[in-house]
Amino acid sequence: MPNLQQIAAEIYNREHSTSHRELVANIERHWTAIQSAEHQAHPAEHDVYCQLMADYGIALAEIQDYQKALPQIATALKLFENNPNLNTRLPDLKFYESLLFQQGLCHFYQGHPNLALPVFEQLVKLYPQNNLYQTWVNAIHKRKWRRWKIASWYLLAVAVIGMSIFDEPSWYKNAFIALGIVAFVGGLALDGMDYVSRRKQR
Repeated sequence: MPNLQQIAAEIYNREHSTSHRELVANIERHWTAIQSAEHQAHPAEHDVYCQLMADYGIALAEIQDYQKALPQIATALKLFENNPNLNTRLPDLKFYESLLFQQGLCHFYQGHPNLALPVFEQLVKLYPQNNLYQTWVNAIHKRKWRRWKIASWYLLAVAVIGMSIFDEPSWYKNAFIALGIVAFVGGLALDGMDYVSRRKQR
């Protein structure tokens, strides 16, 4: 059976892994041996396995292979959370923090800010001293407000055009008037909430 510590020594050899891309290539080169190792039977080997899987997920994210990184990061996080040698001190592990951060980034850059938000919120709770995570939370909230504001002003424009088409009072015109009022009030309300949110962040 392959020895994971020997494999890791080969993978982490400075001559062989000088970049995230090379680290990914080296781990994938040894992938079959890594997965066939009996890491669960030996605590030291299992810790090395967790490290390899974490590094692999982080390196994939660093080279912007987000689609491949996300399931690998999820697997690595579960390994840490289920590892009795590590799960009692997860917030103290740099690997764990890095995995969560990269998971949030991957979701965001994959176009899923709604999935990234709870990850960054978890990071804020675990590491309140790191302002970067709160910055990401604020940015995602601001992005959502901006989208809703743009949508409300588009609706207002549609309502104004619709009202101008119908000269005579009719249910069509009344519907466009109602739409315009809702869009206008909604836009003002979103502007107000955005202003309050920015004031709180100061």
